Amino acid sequence: MKTFLKQKHKFKLLNYKIYRPIPHQYVSMISTTIIENVSIIININNRPIRFTSAYCPRYTKSFIDDINKITTTTSKFFVFGDFNAQHTSWNCQGNNAAGRNLYNHQMNSTYYIHSSNTYTRFGQRTTPTQASVIDLLLTNSNLNISPMETHPGLLNSDHVPLTCQIY
Repeated sequence: MKTFLKQKHKFKLLNYKIYRPIPHQYVSMISTTIIENVSIIININNRPIRFTSAYCPRYTKSFIDDINKITTTTSKFFVFGDFNAQHTSWNCQGNNAAGRNLYNHQMNSTYYIHSSNTYTRFGQRTTPTQASVIDLLLTNSNLNISPMETHPGLLNSDHVPLTCQIY
């Protein structure tokens, strides 16, 4: 997920250890139209896995083309991001165009969408009934993933930090 966390900032989560210098390989940015992204490769159990942080600021017709680009690969991947996609399948109160398209795309693909059971976005322009889950994990990996947990009040942001364990 996106943060503006600098190396000098201390970041703590109860019952977690934070690792910053993880051995990795930088991957060229996936050429997309609307979805901003950055990726690295981390070897887990001697298998390369691509981790991508993604952000979609708004929905356009190129959204699904971009989703295709970040989910079509011969290797395993984890794409964590703010897709601004709302769908009742991931605990939203309604569906928007991005959510409907992402849901339909996933139903015809070989990846899964993981979400939190609680809201991940609150904001000054949202009311409690408009709070939503727009921060998601897309993956084609068969590694185990713990339920995604939210950590409200931890950062000064309209998004709640999320954690999950991959093992």
